[in-house]
Amino acid sequence: KKRLKNTSLRIDSTILKAKVEMGSSEKDDHQKDSGIRCWLVCFTSFLANGIIFGTINNFGIFFFQLKTHYKNEGDALISLAGSLCIGITFFISPLTSIITDRFGIQKTTVIGAIVASIGMFVSSFTVSDTNISSALFCLTYGLILGIGYSLVYAPSLVILGHYFEKRLGFVNGIAAAGSSVFTVILPLFLPFLFTKFGVRTTYQFLTLLTLVLVLCALSFIERAPKPTAKEEGEEEKICIAKDTLEVKRENIFNRSIWQNKMFVLWIVGVPLALFGYFVPYIFLVTHVKQILPDENAELLVTFIGAFSGIGRLLFGKVSDLPQFNPIALQQLAFISIGLLTLLLVLVKNYTVLIVLCSGFGLFDGCFISLIGPVAHNIVGQVGASQAIGFLLGSCSIPLTIGPPVAEYLYGIYGNYTLAFILAGIPPFVGAVMMLPIIRMQRNEAAKQTFMRSVIQSSLPEHPSFSGTIERIEDSISRNSEVKEEV
Repeated sequence: KKRLKNTSLRIDSTILKAKVEMGSSEKDDHQKDSGIRCWLVCFTSFLANGIIFGTINNFGIFFFQLKTHYKNEGDALISLAGSLCIGITFFISPLTSIITDRFGIQKTTVIGAIVASIGMFVSSFTVSDTNISSALFCLTYGLILGIGYSLVYAPSLVILGHYFEKRLGFVNGIAAAGSSVFTVILPLFLPFLFTKFGVRTTYQFLTLLTLVLVLCALSFIERAPKPTAKEEGEEEKICIAKDTLEVKRENIFNRSIWQNKMFVLWIVGVPLALFGYFVPYIFLVTHVKQILPDENAELLVTFIGAFSGIGRLLFGKVSDLPQFNPIALQQLAFISIGLLTLLLVLVKNYTVLIVLCSGFGLFDGCFISLIGPVAHNIVGQVGASQAIGFLLGSCSIPLTIGPPVAEYLYGIYGNYTLAFILAGIPPFVGAVMMLPIIRMQRNEAAKQTFMRSVIQSSLPEHPSFSGTIERIEDSISRNSEVKEEV
């Protein structure tokens, strides 16, 4: 009886908070999904994703130019710099998310942009006309630039949830498409810059491009509902959301997301699905040159990149439709990626390979664009930062392990057939691991329906309350203790 009484008091408190703040909640709802400021944040997130992954994805061009210019001097360390940059970007994402929750999105991304710019600029001085300091280049480009990129990347996804709700999937798709656009555009200019101005000046040009991240970061101003009001006779202000930014930052580590079973299943399932993710990207060209030496193998990678951009926009928009579940779409993406990876080594017709690579890119874009919406869907806006950060960090391990294993198998068998087959299996495992999430969401929906009926019976009939029920439900659903007691 005592527990039920406490539960009733908590629900009554939540309803009271909605009653005294109905005007502020309407204003908050109006501000999301529309306005110049919202679309400015979407555009700057697009630029941030494009600059970061446009540079990372085109490291092959850097490597070729450095290897050619310096006559195989320090090849191993130079290649390690590229791997270290992408590895660090993902590996320290959990730490980045904690820093973001502690100091805020804007401060974190500004610092990250400055660190990345320093890393790129100092890298230009590790090379000269005659030699390269491979170890120092590995430190500046691999470690410092990777840290800077990590401090910008995850927050650039989290900020979208502060400005969009109904269009969250679509704008995540737009932001994620930035990497595809810059990956296609930069190769048009990089060879010219290396040839015309040399290695050092090219990296200094890239430093100017990296500095654009500072401008992007300045637009990442956090927004959270902070309505307050005073009832007659009350001495303290009442807030709808207890987990406002100030309260959230008192706790460095968000333990509540780890108490969310759906999040735990997601953060286990996604990394399991990605053990072979980079195998087609890295080894497809070599494999096709072996089986179809007269065909343009490099063009297949272009198809993957182009359709990945299309997939990010398409599935980002689709995920905003109420009849589509982002979790189910991500499962579909994993199943499709796994199947297409298996087929890539079984097909020996170039036209069919183009179709398969286009499909692979399409569903790759689906997976990438849904990271942000799924995180917000499972843990809400408050937990999204650390949810995305820990997911990216956990993904760094399988993403790093897959390619070396594939190369090892190639050394044994002389082809990539077994490597591609093994790379196609993990996505199916990840999709199966995520199945219970759908069931949990249905149970959660049933609970929300019950709570909605309780709330509606407690609210007076007034048009001003029409937009507050969802806010109350969200507040209750974040409180796991109240939810379980209800």
